[in-house]
Amino acid sequence: MDEGVVVGKAKHSSTTAELKSGFTAMSRFGIKGVEDLGNGYTVGFTLEQGFLADSGSEHTKGLAFSRESLLRVTGPFGTVAFGRMGALGFAQSTAILRGWAFGTSWGGSAWSVGNVHFGRLNNAVNYVTPSFNGLTVHATYSNGTATDDNKWSDNAHYYGLGAKYTANNIDASIMFEAKDNKGLTLEDQKQKALYHITAGGTYNINGFKPGVIYQYATQSDYYHQHAFGVGMTGPLAGRPNAQY
Repeated sequence: MDEGVVVGKAKHSSTTAELKSGFTAMSRFGIKGVEDLGNGYTVGFTLEQGFLADSGSEHTKGLAFSRESLLRVTGPFGTVAFGRMGALGFAQSTAILRGWAFGTSWGGSAWSVGNVHFGRLNNAVNYVTPSFNGLTVHATYSNGTATDDNKWSDNAHYYGLGAKYTANNIDASIMFEAKDNKGLTLEDQKQKALYHITAGGTYNINGFKPGVIYQYATQSDYYHQHAFGVGMTGPLAGRPNAQY
């Protein structure tokens, strides 16, 4: 649970006091399960719901498990997951974003160009290869980021392909992501396809993890932007993962 009190005072206005849920991370609860099928195969599930601690209401109205809702099968071939999940460059168990101390949270300090990211995806499939000395390849496809009950050309699709390396004190990733925005409009105009290239990583030095991240995002007729960040996590005043 993440909740606090916000007190505000603007010039020529009254002081306000507000209970607020979700400062650095959304309040949530989750359920996980796994069944061993034998011969190196398992099947498992993850259900995670965000909620507002000050009112008890759903974080996303109408979604019973708004953060993640998926089934996964793991074997010698790797892992395949189906359901609602985060994009590769966002959050949740299928994401591989590395290099930014604040992840995708912390308000305006969220990592992505202008706080633009692909977020969570409905109707998605994710595949992860077995680890090759710390290197894994990740691919995610969404058949319709909101719904997929229209014909294929009217659904907005997400495509993500990336690699993650975690070994020898290095935790890094590189990924390409795209959303074709088919069927979506913005101010009565068809949205253009959106593309991201993101690379980042950290190096562990006795518990301190300096990191660096770079992203290029482009959407025709809207923007072409570069972003770059440096940060660090490490022990500070008894906190094992303080962020800088």
